[in-house]
This record gives sequence, C-alpha cells and structure tokens, in this order.
Amino acid sequence: MSNRTSHSLRRCRISGSLAVVLLTLLLVPGDNSYPQAVPASPSQASAPLTLRQAVELALQNNSSLKAAHEGLVMAQQKVPQAVSRYLPEVNFDETFTRGNNPVYVFGSLLNQSQFGPQNFSISSLNRPDALDNFQARLSVQQVLYDAGKIRGAISQAKLGEKVAQQDVEKTRQELIFRVVKVYTMHLLARSGQQVAEEAVKTAEASSVKAASMYQSGLIVESDRLAAQVFLARMQEELLKAKNRVALSKASLNFEMGLPVDNPVEIAADLNEVRFDSESQDSLFKQALERRPDYVQTVLMKDIAQKGVGIARAEFLPQIGVFGSWEADSQTFADRGGSNWIVGARLHFNLFRGRGDKAQLEEAKANLERSMAMNNFVSAAVRLQVKQTVLDLDTTRERIEVTKSSIGQAEETLRIVQNRYGAGLTTITELLRAQTDLTQARTAYHQALSEHRIAKANAELASGVLDGQSQVLNP
Repeated sequence: MSNRTSHSLRRCRISGSLAVVLLTLLLVPGDNSYPQAVPASPSQASAPLTLRQAVELALQNNSSLKAAHEGLVMAQQKVPQAVSRYLPEVNFDETFTRGNNPVYVFGSLLNQSQFGPQNFSISSLNRPDALDNFQARLSVQQVLYDAGKIRGAISQAKLGEKVAQQDVEKTRQELIFRVVKVYTMHLLARSGQQVAEEAVKTAEASSVKAASMYQSGLIVESDRLAAQVFLARMQEELLKAKNRVALSKASLNFEMGLPVDNPVEIAADLNEVRFDSESQDSLFKQALERRPDYVQTVLMKDIAQKGVGIARAEFLPQIGVFGSWEADSQTFADRGGSNWIVGARLHFNLFRGRGDKAQLEEAKANLERSMAMNNFVSAAVRLQVKQTVLDLDTTRERIEVTKSSIGQAEETLRIVQNRYGAGLTTITELLRAQTDLTQARTAYHQALSEHRIAKANAELASGVLDGQSQVLNP
C-alpha cells in the first residue's frame, strides 16, 4: 500500500475518532437541576409572623417539598429517556487483539488490507505468527417498528411526570395544612397559658381569703387546705400550659424548615372568625377535579392501560436496520484497511417459556388494581368531604355555645364568691365555680382553633388549599 494511502487512512481514523468524541460531548445531558430556594435565616423568622408569612416560609424551606420537587425532576428525565429510543443508537469501539489463531490471522490480514501471496503458503495458513490488530468500529442501529412499545413507554413517562406534579401539589397542600394546624395550636397554647395564669391568680386570691377567714375562725382548716390544694393544681396546669407553648413553637419552626429553637414570635391572637361551609356536592366535585391523590389514581389507571399495550406488543414482530464501519491495522496510527456493512433485521418472538403471557396477565391485573384503587379513593374522598363539612358546622356552633357559657360561668363565680364571703356556701362550691370558668374559657378557645383547622381540612379534602386561602387571614 502506498504512503499516500496509509496517510489517508490514518487521517480518516483520527478524524473519525474526534467526530465520535465531539458527538458524545454533544449528547451528554447537562445539569437540569432547578434553582434552589434560599432558606430564610433565623433572624428573618424572629420578627412577628402572620399565618400567611409562616406558610410562605414553609413553602420556601421545608425539606419534604424540596424532596417532592426532586422527584418531579426525576420523572421529567424519564420522558427524554423514552423518546431517545426513537432515535438511532450510535456506538464507537476501539479494541486491540493479539493471537495466532489461523482464522483470526487470516481474517485480520484481509481486514487490514495486508494479505499477500506469501500468506497462501501452507505453513503460514496452518501455523501463522501472532498478529496484532487495532480495530476502530462505528456502528448504528435504528428501530423502524416495535408494535408501539416505544410510543407506549413515552406515554407512560409523560403520565408519570403528571403523577409527580400531583405529588408536589399534594405535598404542598399537606404542608400548608400542617402549618395552619401548628400555628393555630400555638395560638391555642398561648391562650391556654393566659387562662391558666388567670386561674392561678383567682386561686391565689381564694387561698389568701380562705387563710384570712380561717384566722378569723369563720371556716375550718379543711377549707383552707382545700384552697391551697386547688392553687397547687392550678399552678401545675400553668406549667403544662407553658410546656405546650414551647412545644407548639418548636413544631411550627420544624414545619417552616427552621431550627426548632428559633425564637419565633407570632403576630396574632386566637381571634373569633367564622367560616361558611360549601355544600358537600360542590366540595366533592372540586375534589374530583383538583385533589392530587385522586387525580393520581386516574393517572395511574392510564399508566396501567399503557402497560397492557406494551405487554401485548411483545407478541408482535419488530423491524430494525443496522450498519457499521470499521478500520483495522497492526498499530494504532499506522497503515490498515477499512470496510462497512449495512443490513435489516426482523425479530419475532416465537417462544419465551410463557413469560410474555405471564407479563401480559400481570399488566392486566395491575390495570384492574388501579381501577379498584380509583374507586376506593373516590369513595374515601366523599367520606372525608362529608366529615369536614360536619366538623366545620359543628365547630361554628360550638363557638356560640362556649362563648355564652363564659359569661354564665363568670356570673356564677361572682355570686358564689359573695356567698362564700358571707359564709352562705362551702369552699367546694367556690372551687367548682372557679373550675367551671376555667373550663368554659378553655372550651371557647378550643372551639375557635378547631374551627379554623376544620376550614383548612375542608379545603385540603377538596384539593383547593393554597397560599391565597381565606383560612390564612387573621
């Protein structure tokens, strides 16, 4: 072979290698990570917070929502993976072999364009010398027909992306609900502490008065001791109330993605707010359109239907084409030869031990399972909607009942205190009146908190809870 031909082959191989490297670089996916939210610092969160601001901090910092977003990114990458099966598969291989196998040596010399008359000798054919072969190979494969398997896989990937989107929405709504709940429970805990402090003050006054009346000989010692025991019990309740305040504050910090010991301050008190409830049918209709977990069951049913089609495609033929170009030489960058080949292939699955049939039955069972789960979730959603509407109505009525009971308990305590001071009643009746007032105030505050939580739960059950909800208003 002439020097010009050898030089041309070297340039061809080097150029081909560079082209493959450049093509590989172009096809390598880039960084698809989404921009990360910058967490709010504890100093930012230390200012008095409204409920809406607490929700915004949670949506920005909570790790569960970030995990759901990463799950969406993962699902999004499955779409181009499935689409890539429509495109040709291009591979480049560089291999080195050495041996004295007669067939290998004979074929390699032909591929290297180095076969000459001297290689026809019997001794060379039967016992050839060891030969080196560097082979550069570029191959291409393209699917032309696969009975819809690729199309089904692409549809499944796109549906899977929608499932992940609903998972993000589900996580977001559940996070908002948890923030509303812990924020409201913190307000309840603070109100409970105030009630406990007032109860301690009342008990202290009663204890002092009982001690004075005992010194004056107006009551027996058991009445004085009963007042002291009652004061100790109220002081114990105050300690429990302070503990609930600290724990609810830590829970709120946790949901907002901040350190649990962050010094957060709440900018509101447990105000009296009444929310109207929608009809059960209206909420249920909204839930079937917007509730993420129900929408996911619909999407999973569609994914299972595509899976049945993919399993059936295994029984149908597949058609594809292929081609390759290779260059062979005895050294990496020296003289050699090149060749190419193209062809087509028809693949038909005749028998795989009934595995394909079992795979099809599995896909059908998965479809039936998805349909059953869809029906189950639909029924569960209707039940939850009914329960949230009843809870919302009940808590709204409880606000009225408990509010009126506070005034009655206050008046009762005033009367009993006067009667006790005049020696007309017992210490037991006085302590019972004080306990009733404390319980009435506590029940009123619980009704206020449970009413707001019930409203948030109703919006969560119907799939409409978001950062603009009226339940976030003061």
